[in-house]
Amino acid sequence: MAYKKSQSLLTWLLWHPLKFALIAFGLIVLTTAILNVMGVSSNEPVSCAVLLSIIIAAAITFWYMPRGNMDRRGFIALNNAQTFIATTVFWLSALIIATYQTQITHKLLWMSTMYSGLFFTLFILAGIFYMYLFGISLTNLYTKYQRCREMGISPWKIILSMPFGFGLLWTPGYLLDDTNKNNSSVTISARWYERLTNWIISKPIYTTSAFALIVIYSGFFAGFNAALLTLASAVIFAIWLRIAGLSGFRGAQNRTYSYVAITANIIIIICVILMFSNSLVTTINITDVAPVNI
Repeated sequence: MAYKKSQSLLTWLLWHPLKFALIAFGLIVLTTAILNVMGVSSNEPVSCAVLLSIIIAAAITFWYMPRGNMDRRGFIALNNAQTFIATTVFWLSALIIATYQTQITHKLLWMSTMYSGLFFTLFILAGIFYMYLFGISLTNLYTKYQRCREMGISPWKIILSMPFGFGLLWTPGYLLDDTNKNNSSVTISARWYERLTNWIISKPIYTTSAFALIVIYSGFFAGFNAALLTLASAVIFAIWLRIAGLSGFRGAQNRTYSYVAITANIIIIICVILMFSNSLVTTINITDVAPVNI
């Protein structure tokens, strides 16, 4: 199913994540206020309320986002822009805070006593700002999900591949061209960015290079372990494509290939749980040893 109407790149980058940020921040304030009125101040209920608020806000945002065709050109334009903006803005804000930490702390303390209204306003803006960054990550996740759906992969297989096997499924959507040429799902107003996107998809070597660069750059935001996992997924996809050929890969994409992604995800989750459990047991054993007085 194709989009009834394509949406602008600005709508994807600004309005959808901003809508999530406003809903999430409002729900977090509301739920924590209710807990305060009820006299609940422990960390566990507050953390659960915050997490529930974020989940509800994400569900509402996803529900009203467009469904259907996510063509390759629109996907590459969106993914590159979303990743670049989220990573760059995050690191700029982190650099500013790290560089001027003392001055910022003093200013905020002074402002909280002298200008409480302005302090409260800055607190709200800061909360919405970081929720917006998180919202870009969520819309990027939705973009990748829709790209997988365009390639014919079943929704439940996409969901079961998350988080560790998801790269195996969406990576071909970046590197492989569409089988059906539909109207673009994303309208790019900036001519320079449209030319850049067209240049990226013009040759496989350009596409592969852009993919590698944007994945490596994303490591500054999502972590380099996640970036390495995505690059490893791309290598597995390339080997599979080399062995099976394009038609063979497309035939296996919603079958064997998807099941490999799900299996890899389950195995990695089990390994992470086992590593966390062993680390927790080791920590408990160390803290349980009574100190020896000499």
